[in-house]
Parts: sequence; C-alpha cells; structure tokens
Amino acid sequence: MDDLKIIESCLLGNIQIFSRLIDNYKSMVYNLAYRMSNNPHEAEDISQEAFLRAYQSLAHFNP
Repeated sequence: MDDLKIIESCLLGNIQIFSRLIDNYKSMVYNLAYRMSNNPHEAEDISQEAFLRAYQSLAHFNP
C-alpha cells in the first residue's frame, strides 16, 4: 500500500494503519535525528515527536 492510500485510510478512521508509515520511515527519521543530535536517546525522542506531529497534522494533508 502506498503512502497516499495509507494516509487516506487514516483519514477515514483506520488509525492502526499509521504504523505502516512509521515502519516505512522510522529508519530514515531516526538516522536524520541521530545525525542532528549525535545522541541515540535524543534521536529516539526526536523521531517520536516527528511521527506524533505528522499524525496530528494528517487532517491538513493536501496531496
């Protein structure tokens, strides 16, 4: 399932499917956060915050 279909499904109420987006991007987000912070714990916190904000902003997504 591509990212757009996952987002559309989330917007229709299937919030569990958001975990697929996390699985698709967690390595990339974590690696970027780690390069920025040079701290594994900080990188985890940054990654979690990024995914939380992405989820909270889904309603404003415009493909």
